[in-house]
Amino acid sequence: MQRNATLATPAIPSADRASASDLPAIIAEAVPTALARAGINLDAATTAALIADTTNRLAAAAETAREHGATTHRCPVYRDCEASGPHHDHYGHNLPGLEVSDTTGETILDAGFAALSSDNPHERRPAVYLRGCDFDSADAVHAKTTELRHMLDRVDALADRVFADGTQA
Repeated sequence: MQRNATLATPAIPSADRASASDLPAIIAEAVPTALARAGINLDAATTAALIADTTNRLAAAAETAREHGATTHRCPVYRDCEASGPHHDHYGHNLPGLEVSDTTGETILDAGFAALSSDNPHERRPAVYLRGCDFDSADAVHAKTTELRHMLDRVDALADRVFADGTQA
């Protein structure tokens, strides 16, 4: 059995310019889409409860941040930058959904990016990394992720064969 690792990501246009008051609408749109992409079918009441719980948790987290003087920060250069406050070096090492771990929590594969400040324009180029490999163009990343998708399909096929054969032994 082979699985297709490619999933389309729906765009939520307002998310880049969202304010706290927009969160309930964004969550109400995103949760059902995420559940459907994951193949999880919930009834409307359960989905509504999940949306309400998610909204309440985010509101509580925002309130806690306000109480501790935190401010919302969006890097003006890279939308996925995790650096806070004024900064010249940009990075995204802990971005959601870009890490796969084994059952013990050990990272198997992760991805992120870095763009460092420098007087040399070549050194300022952003790099996307996949575990220990750095890529300096979107085309290079796309080629490698395509290769990985094909390899993962072959891993699935191998697992199916091995475990089918193992039951016959």
